[in-house]
Amino acid sequence: MLLLSEKAERLRAIAAWLEALEADETRLFAELNALPPDTVQALLEQYGGIERHFRPVNLLRYEVLNQLQDERPPLSPADVDFFRERIERRDTAFFAKYGTALTQSLADYDRKGEVFGAFQRKGKLLYFRLFYSFFYRKTHSRQVRATLLDIGQTLREVLHQPEATLHLTDFRGGANAGANHCRLQLQAGSHVLYALSIGARGFAVNGGPPSADFAGALPGPELPQAAEPAAAYARPRKPAFVPETTLENWLSALKTRKNLILQGPPGVGKTFLARLLADRLTHDAPTRTGLLQLSPTLAYEDFMEGFRPDGRGGFRLQPGHFRYFCEQAGQQSSPFVLILDEINRANLGHVLGELLLLLEADKRGPAFAVPLTYSREPFFVPENLYVIGTMNTADRSLATLDFALRRRFAFAEVPPAFGPLLFDFLRKKGLPETLLTGLFSELNALNADIAADPALGPGFRLGHSYFTAPETPLANWLHRLLAFELVPLLHAYRPDQPEWAEAFAERVQALLPPA
Repeated sequence: MLLLSEKAERLRAIAAWLEALEADETRLFAELNALPPDTVQALLEQYGGIERHFRPVNLLRYEVLNQLQDERPPLSPADVDFFRERIERRDTAFFAKYGTALTQSLADYDRKGEVFGAFQRKGKLLYFRLFYSFFYRKTHSRQVRATLLDIGQTLREVLHQPEATLHLTDFRGGANAGANHCRLQLQAGSHVLYALSIGARGFAVNGGPPSADFAGALPGPELPQAAEPAAAYARPRKPAFVPETTLENWLSALKTRKNLILQGPPGVGKTFLARLLADRLTHDAPTRTGLLQLSPTLAYEDFMEGFRPDGRGGFRLQPGHFRYFCEQAGQQSSPFVLILDEINRANLGHVLGELLLLLEADKRGPAFAVPLTYSREPFFVPENLYVIGTMNTADRSLATLDFALRRRFAFAEVPPAFGPLLFDFLRKKGLPETLLTGLFSELNALNADIAADPALGPGFRLGHSYFTAPETPLANWLHRLLAFELVPLLHAYRPDQPEWAEAFAERVQALLPPA
């Protein structure tokens, strides 16, 4: 893993390279003519189909790429100006080689004013703005933004501002038209706490002069600090209804095993708790938490990498959800958390394939990289990535986890929480204690009955999430909850015993005030 200062120096190197292309027209065209054939082909595929979302600048780029691919005489500024003139004159005969759909789009383009206004100055085309995207691709942009995010997170910690908002601008520039510098800005509301710009000549802080030393661009002890250190994590906006010691034990298991599954009946807050654990591990950095809901249709090609339609009748190899998230995590040293919601909905043996080994806590990092099935590129799970799965124990149509996969996860049981924490929460919302005592007694007895039923079992117990968002008037809310949610569920549990659900409803209704 590169040190933060080394990453910043890499950004400055990119800035210097882009600045040289912008300042030296001869160098820019030399590098255009030296683009590898596979890069030109990939760019042609990117700009293919421009007739559907027509822009003159993309037609100009498309014509340039075709000249580079066809090995015509080396591209020159005069060629680009010639293509620009053909576009401005709506010369459909010149572009007829690309088909009637494109020439019709050119003829129909009705934007008023100068069509290349954003790409010229005093009538001269700004060639760098036109062609920077041939060199600075989406993959570069993702890596640069990940590095800026890493620096920004360090600033959050140094300034004791874990909740500050981070705004990033990479080398695409604010107008997505190319730039020779990148920038990050840390804000608390509308107040700018810190602004860092990285260019060819160094690192500028809060609009000051560039410094050649990156360490000098980071806040020093002379900068004002927060009066009180911020909490290590922010509490959730609503209670978790899980004892604090239990949460800490789960978090310790996650840190040790790196993979944790929260399992339990539906409606016990498994996804909410997964997000809470992720927030604690990442110190409330939402950009370092991802969530993917699994389904029976998910395949290796979706999760890791696979071929996708390219919109032109062909297919292109693209990274899947997990690989993309691993690449983001691998750019930093801070913890990243991926939540796999409903993890047992997918056939994980097929989804993970040969990558099952890499999930183990002691098999992380580049030393354990394995080649991927399609690209054959080496892949590893970074050491700073943590995986939290949620598993519904009620739906028997879902796949069970095999023992090889289970060995790679710690498991935490999330039971219904009809106990003191929820009792106190509802009491403060205005429900009488006598009502809550009777209601909780009925719910706990019902769950004990369900757990003891061989046809159902503990995984079918009622979850407490039905009661975590009370509405006013409270009596009406409870009557609706009973009639439209709880009783229909009980009828579904025992369709041949309607009297069971009705008896429960009668006992609870006797506790409730009139609606």
